Amino acid sequence: MKIAILGFGTVGEGVYKILTESKDLYQSRFGQSIEIEKILVHNVAKKRDIKEANQIITDNFEEILQDPNIELIVEVTSSKNQAIEYIRKSLMAGKHVVSANKAAIAVDFKELQKIAIQQNVHFKFEASVAGGIPVLSSLGRLIAFNDISLLHGIINSSTNYVLTEICKGRDETEVIAEARELGILEANPTDDIAGFDARRKLAILAMMILQIEISEQSIPSIGITQVDSRDSEILNKLGYEIKLIAELLNGEKSGLKEKQIALSVFPTALNNSKFNRVNGMMNEVTFNGSYCGELRFYGAGGSMYPTANAIVSDIYETITNKPLYFPVKENQYENISDQIESSFYIRIPDSLMVNEDLNNEIIEMAEKILLAKKEVIIFSKPISNQKAVEL
Repeated sequence: MKIAILGFGTVGEGVYKILTESKDLYQSRFGQSIEIEKILVHNVAKKRDIKEANQIITDNFEEILQDPNIELIVEVTSSKNQAIEYIRKSLMAGKHVVSANKAAIAVDFKELQKIAIQQNVHFKFEASVAGGIPVLSSLGRLIAFNDISLLHGIINSSTNYVLTEICKGRDETEVIAEARELGILEANPTDDIAGFDARRKLAILAMMILQIEISEQSIPSIGITQVDSRDSEILNKLGYEIKLIAELLNGEKSGLKEKQIALSVFPTALNNSKFNRVNGMMNEVTFNGSYCGELRFYGAGGSMYPTANAIVSDIYETITNKPLYFPVKENQYENISDQIESSFYIRIPDSLMVNEDLNNEIIEMAEKILLAKKEVIIFSKPISNQKAVEL
C-alpha cells in the first residue's frame, strides 16, 4: 500500500521512522509492503535531519489528492481547520485516513463519520486519545455488545507530568517552564493546562460510546491553571494527590437515571485511588461494560513513538480489517453534566473576603474552612458542576 503523510513534525517524523525502520520486518511477516509516496510540509526548503525524506517532500496537497497510487493518508498536522479540510477531501476522494488531530475530530466527528460511511473507506483516529494506549480500537470492538456505564481516567499526560512534579513540592511556574523546554508542553500550553485537550478527548470517547453529537464546549471543565504547590501541600497533608480526571457517567449503573449522561474534566483530589499511581507522562483509562466488566488501559501518553505507534497500528488495521464506523444518531439522552454535584476544594485570597455577599455565600457552601496565610481554604458541601466552573 502506498501512503502519504500530511505534516512532518514530531509525530509525522515518528511515523516515517517506524515505517522505514520496520519495513523489512513487516514485509517478512505479512508478505506485503507499506510505501511512503509523499510527505506534505509547509516549507520544502527547510533543512531536515532525515535526508531521504527530502526526495518525497511536497507542499502541494492537490498533488497527493490526485495521485491514484496513494490509497491512505496519514494526517498529523497541527491546524484544526486545515486538518478538517484535508481529512474531508481525502475521504471524499476515496482514500483511507488515519489522523491524530483531536481538535479536528472532536469538532467534525459527525460529518467525518458520515463521509467515511458514504465512501466505504476507513477513518481511524486511535492516536487522538491517550497517546500509545489502544483505547479506541478496544472500545470500538466492545461497544458492539456492551453498554459502557462509566469511563474515567487520566487522558492528558502533559498535565499529569506537571501535577506529578507539583505534588513533589516543586513550584508550578518552574515545572511548566521545564515542561515547555522538554517539549512536554507546547510553547503556548493553554490547551493542556486549561483542560481543553482532555475535554476534546473525552468528547471523542463519548461520541464513540453514545453515538450522539457532543460539543466539547458542553462539557464542564476546569484545568490546572489555578493549581499550585500550596494546594498540593495542603492536600498532601490530608492524604490526597491532585490528578486531572475526565469522566463519563451513563445511565442507571453509573448512579444516574436511565438515558441520563454526565461528562466532566476536573482536577480531583484522590486518596487510595487506582489513579494515584499514574505519574509523569503516563495515562490510564478505565471503563465499565455490561458484559466485559471493568477494563483498565495504562501506558505512555503523547510523545513521538507512542503516538506514532498508534498511527502505524491504525495503518495495519486499515490494510487487514473491514472499516469500523461510529455513525452519529438522534440524541436520546438527557445531558445533566452541569447538575452533577460534588464537594470541591476552593482557595480564596483574604482580599476577596471583604465582600460581604461573597463571604456569606462561601460560609453557606462550606463544609469545612481552613485559614492559611493570606488565604481561606474551603472544602465545600456538594455543589453543582456548573457552580464550580462559575467559581
